[in-house]
Amino acid sequence: GECTKAFAGWNHCVINDDVCVTQCGMTHATLDSVCQAVNGLLKFSNDGACDAKRYGCPVEASDAIQIDGLSSMVTTLGQAVLEKNGVTFWAAKDRFVGCGQVPQIMQRLKKHHPKAPPRAPVTRPWGECTKTFAGWNHCVIDNAVCATQCGMTHGTLDAVCQAVNGVLKFSTDGECDLKYTCPVSVSDAVHIGGLSDTMKTLGQAVLETNGVQFWAIQPGRMSCEGVSKVIERLKNRKPRK
Repeated sequence: GECTKAFAGWNHCVINDDVCVTQCGMTHATLDSVCQAVNGLLKFSNDGACDAKRYGCPVEASDAIQIDGLSSMVTTLGQAVLEKNGVTFWAAKDRFVGCGQVPQIMQRLKKHHPKAPPRAPVTRPWGECTKTFAGWNHCVIDNAVCATQCGMTHGTLDAVCQAVNGVLKFSTDGECDLKYTCPVSVSDAVHIGGLSDTMKTLGQAVLETNGVQFWAIQPGRMSCEGVSKVIERLKNRKPRK
């Protein structure tokens, strides 16, 4: 179908090249939970709809939740949440038998979907986004600082991103890259060029209350020494239009 909701768009992810999962929305936190459950913790959904030429066979949510990796996630969210938030599943169509092979696909994914290899624990200095139906969004300022926020919506973060990067530069789905590991206090970040006018409207307390965080790229090999110089340089930058 078409994604006709205001300010909304399609996101998707693919499971084992057999099933495409998609959702139309302004945010895609429920879809991201599905993608991470089956493909790995850092495997969020991608912008855009499923490939309609390949994935044309509908899969009921009651069948899809049997896919290996989804059971524990569905125990937390519930099948009804997937359906309410418009998460749909589409299996690959065979050129000869059409959708006749869908039962075999689902049986294979239920029993044999490959597990991701064990990963070393990943340290996220900004923490986990554990709010119900929430997800991370972020934007990057001059490849030096990443601003991020966990939430169902990200209006405060969007205001920051637009102020520094341009009026049409909203935040992007997903968390900051792990190269941004040096904390920047909100009291320092608000002096970045372009944010001063926004802060007159929002105020520093609004950023802190709504959980907007700032993380600088590590300037040194072993420590965050020198971050103050990075922020000092950004104070004199001119905001983009």
